Amino acid sequence: MQQPVQQPVQQPVRSSAVVTDRPAFVPGGPPPRGSVLAHGPLPRTIWLALLAVATGVLVLARLPLTLSTALAEHHLDQAASVVVTALFATALAYRLGGRPLVSLGLALLLGVAATATGRPEVTAGVAAAGAVVAGLLALAVTVPGRTPVAVARELATALVVSVVGALAVAGYGADVEPMRFRYLAVAVALVVALAAAGRLDAGLHHLSGRGTVVLALGVVLVVVAVAYGEALSRWGSTDLVDSLDRMRAALRDHLGAVPHPIQLFVGWPALTYGLWLRARRPHAWWVCVFGVAATVSTACALVDPTTTVARAVLGGGYSLVGGVALGALLVVVDRAVGRSQDRRTAAGLGGRVAPPEPARTRPLV
Repeated sequence: MQQPVQQPVQQPVRSSAVVTDRPAFVPGGPPPRGSVLAHGPLPRTIWLALLAVATGVLVLARLPLTLSTALAEHHLDQAASVVVTALFATALAYRLGGRPLVSLGLALLLGVAATATGRPEVTAGVAAAGAVVAGLLALAVTVPGRTPVAVARELATALVVSVVGALAVAGYGADVEPMRFRYLAVAVALVVALAAAGRLDAGLHHLSGRGTVVLALGVVLVVVAVAYGEALSRWGSTDLVDSLDRMRAALRDHLGAVPHPIQLFVGWPALTYGLWLRARRPHAWWVCVFGVAATVSTACALVDPTTTVARAVLGGGYSLVGGVALGALLVVVDRAVGRSQDRRTAAGLGGRVAPPEPARTRPLV
């Protein structure tokens, strides 16, 4: 008897592309229907004009002029802070695919409540919310940086947004403990940023082993920094606190200012490395989100009334330069490790191309 001819079994073709639940982005496509910014450039022009006016008022309020006193007497600096926070909240909601008009109304309501009541706890809460919103927006408006120049441009963009946020936070005139205020704002912003990263990068289950390690390390560093600052302020011995104060004073005498550790060792390195990574790998937002440690901390730079603008700029500059250098070192190490893995394994990183991201003025999701 003739044996039946067996047909060859076709093996499923494995694609080297990474499967992601992230919605596909169509370059040049329209913004979501119903968006407040989806009807031409006019809303964006109005947004920029209002932001420029409010920022100008805040800058004038910081200058030693007679006009600055008049602005403070009429609470125009607080009003400008409310406007900046509301505009930032609107842009952040739009960028993250939320409801901009709802965010605008809520921010205005809270800002007016803080200004009208004058209650210290309400003012402090609204100022903290303003710092969180400014730091998150500074991160959200960035786009991937494929070249060193592009990364530097995005770092400058994040810095400018954070500085405007710092002027707005200072304009509220909240009576707070600066270190606790800063670390609380960073902690809240990090929780929100991690939740947003889960939405942008389709959850934790898509992370590689290296990505999981980086995420865990970033969380540990931020938690340790926040916990250490809080423990030191609450239970630190007098001798330890005095020695740290003397060390800060010595650095301030020699350098003019003291770098901020959470910016220097966490925020700016993570943002620098994350911007470079977003142009090359999927799921790089999990690294980039730790940049809020720098952007939110910068937005809190002027909350201490005893800190001069010159000292805040100098301390932030030291943190920025050192943090970017550490981020560049992470890029060098990543490239070396990646090439080594490519030589050891047949499947390298060639198929793991990062999905395209929308332009700066379009929603991320």
